[in-house]
Amino acid sequence: LTQGREAERLFVIATGECRVLVRAEGGEMLQVSTLGPGSICGEVGALHGGTHTASVVSSTPSPKTPSSSSPPTTEPPPAAISLTRA
Repeated sequence: LTQGREAERLFVIATGECRVLVRAEGGEMLQVSTLGPGSICGEVGALHGGTHTASVVSSTPSPKTPSSSSPPTTEPPPAAISLTRA
């Protein structure tokens, strides 16, 4: 999620940890919160329309992406589940 970008979906953090950052008037990014499993991010803009009010970045490595030789799966990505506004 990037602060100021169009908000079309929200995310539920399934594993790992994410930092919530807000750009200050001087341009520096300030960490205002940390999110973990079960946390929701992106809901303000997604539910009310508009743009994201903060940026959210992963603090922990992402799970390994399956190789092309891996069998296909119908499971959602393990790091986050995306919900799109209709």
